[in-house]
Amino acid sequence: MVKKIYSLYGEGYGYSYIANFLNKEGCPSPSGGAWNATTIRRIICSSVYAGDTVQGISEKVSFKSKKTRRLPEDKWVITKNTHEPIIEREEYARIQEIRQNRNKRLTPHKGKLHTFKGLLYCGGCGKLMHARKRKERPMGYICGSYSKLGKSSCTSHHINERDLCEIVLNDLIEFLKDEDVIKVLSKNREKNDKDILIDTLKKQIEHKKRQQEIIYQDRLEGKISEDLFLRINKKTENNILLLKKEIENIEKRNIKIKDIDVFLESIKNNLCQKGINHEMAKLVINKIVVFEKGEEYIEKIWNLNISDEEKKFIRESGAVIIEYAF
Repeated sequence: MVKKIYSLYGEGYGYSYIANFLNKEGCPSPSGGAWNATTIRRIICSSVYAGDTVQGISEKVSFKSKKTRRLPEDKWVITKNTHEPIIEREEYARIQEIRQNRNKRLTPHKGKLHTFKGLLYCGGCGKLMHARKRKERPMGYICGSYSKLGKSSCTSHHINERDLCEIVLNDLIEFLKDEDVIKVLSKNREKNDKDILIDTLKKQIEHKKRQQEIIYQDRLEGKISEDLFLRINKKTENNILLLKKEIENIEKRNIKIKDIDVFLESIKNNLCQKGINHEMAKLVINKIVVFEKGEEYIEKIWNLNISDEEKKFIRESGAVIIEYAF
């Protein structure tokens, strides 16, 4: 039955079609009732059929209740190759690729990262600004407080993303003529890469520790044998030690400035081909503060290196202040 489901999905049929097909054929479902799209999707997503042990699929709502809730797939604990597969590993991987491509087609705009996300602040209330797109208007940003609570909390402080990109792009073209700026940018990029890698490894360690807790609980409840528990736990311990060692090695590694000319060329190519994107914005900008006319610059809040003349200009006309990372 599982092979038939995978075969139909691989031929391009959806969850609902497969469920209806199996019901018409009179095939029994795991629950004994009718097949539905959710059951088909869970079978397609589960690597149990490729030979893995999958744990932590659900959790109790509370210790007082017997009700459980299903956890998202990225929270599951998966131990590979613990039993004979029904679906070969290569076929399972092919089906997952098909599934991911279908999801992308169905949700083309989901998860889009806006250029200045997390970098733009309202000069009036200090809150982060949110991306806002309205019909027939270009992408822009407005104050987070205003977005949630309206005029009673703050004013919009609206700024057009395209205009802001142009400002930053023009600034960068000038800055890239300065070798000292390039050196700072190179250091920032390597530090960012290092921090991202360490953070990723720490998350993997937490995931492995959670896996240990789940298999220990499964062993206490008699869901798995002692032999399987010991094998999985030993493998997990070894993986945790390797991950910790990798973090130690990365932390000891000195940040070295690579070939400046190569780095400079990569930035220029990026700017020519893509313009300012989120990755580039995070690399070169610490924060951007949008002030409206009549607002006072408060040093204790913003701590920006600006002159008295600039403060006066903010008060009289409003301004966009960009603090670069160099």
